[in-house]
Amino acid sequence: MTGTVLWARSPQDAIVARDEGEHSLIDLRRARGTSTHPVVGTDPHLFTAPDASHAVLVLTQGGTASYRMLNHGPNGWEMSEPHPAPLDGACLGRSGRPVLLYGSNDTFLKADAGTAPHRLPAKNIGQCSASPSALLTQEFTGSTDDGAQTVSRLLDRSGRVRWERTDTGIHSGDLDPDTGLVALSADTGVVVLDSAGRPAARIAGAVDAQFVRPGCLIVLTPDRHITTRCVRS
Repeated sequence: MTGTVLWARSPQDAIVARDEGEHSLIDLRRARGTSTHPVVGTDPHLFTAPDASHAVLVLTQGGTASYRMLNHGPNGWEMSEPHPAPLDGACLGRSGRPVLLYGSNDTFLKADAGTAPHRLPAKNIGQCSASPSALLTQEFTGSTDDGAQTVSRLLDRSGRVRWERTDTGIHSGDLDPDTGLVALSADTGVVVLDSAGRPAARIAGAVDAQFVRPGCLIVLTPDRHITTRCVRS
């Protein structure tokens, strides 16, 4: 039997998945003890909110999939009952609001904890970021003629596209939930775009960046140094 740490703050505050043939066991480790949850499916993937207050656990079984919502309270993690849905992944805003759930052909937005997910007109999402007012989705494509490409789209909460751009190569992006700025990595560095898709800053030579507070990014340089860069929205 093997185990995989899906999330951990300490040995007493962690989520661990254990393989049990065609099924999995999810250990929710807390200071008061560990609760073990048998779940249907394998290959568990955990997607957490930026503040680690909420998470979505996605599992697959054959051609089907299900997900479970988790919330982190004073006594550690608690997990919901399974929800059948053809999902590949999810992204959550700060405090777990909203939650974007996506599969290869279906996308759902769960605005608040007490509301049911509703379908959005978005497909082929490979990665996303969520904020209270916007959603960043990224589609990763490849072709013999053009090679790999990343299509990034900023959506409002109805699924309407605010802006879209295509960059050569496979690159990740991040959405600042406070300012609405988007940081996109590319072969020449990181570009920061405003809510209309206009460049607000360019960070030459950077290989990746992530927002850590309003308007400010942690930037990774090619020589693996980490710096901070703040951008005016």
